[in-house]
Amino acid sequence: MSTNLISLMHKISVIIPTYDRAKTIAYCLDSVINQTLMLQEIIAINDCSIDDTLQVVKHYNHPLVKIIQLQKIQEHKKPETRA
Repeated sequence: MSTNLISLMHKISVIIPTYDRAKTIAYCLDSVINQTLMLQEIIAINDCSIDDTLQVVKHYNHPLVKIIQLQKIQEHKKPETRA
């Protein structure tokens, strides 16, 4: 079966987990978008990056790219032990 026929039959979702990759995330998105298979969506999951990763993905502005921004979980105080 040819690659083109497979492309018509299946759509692919790509999930890209990322943390502090502002310098490389656009290259990664370009690479995925330029694949020959039919893409349904590209989901970039930003794991609380402290650099400009989120801004780069938002600025990329491609209709296939969706962003999930994970929120930092606050640490809970340990319960005090009573004697």
